[in-house]
Amino acid sequence: MTARGSIGALCLWCCLAWFATIAMFWCTTLHNLKHGIVPAPRRPVFGLLELPWAVPVTWHLVIAMLIATRFRTY
Repeated sequence: MTARGSIGALCLWCCLAWFATIAMFWCTTLHNLKHGIVPAPRRPVFGLLELPWAVPVTWHLVIAMLIATRFRTY
């Protein structure tokens, strides 16, 4: 059941903005962790810097899964 006035659709430009925002946020976060701007324990920072693609890829896959689950009938 959808809310009154809801069209139940996705805007492709909005999806592109989500994708870009997640990527920019993650790059900024890694930069801040790498240079010590954001204090964090050494071990998790080292792990994040070793696999910098893991978090944003997982994030994008979760969003894609949620979208696919919502619109699976289309």
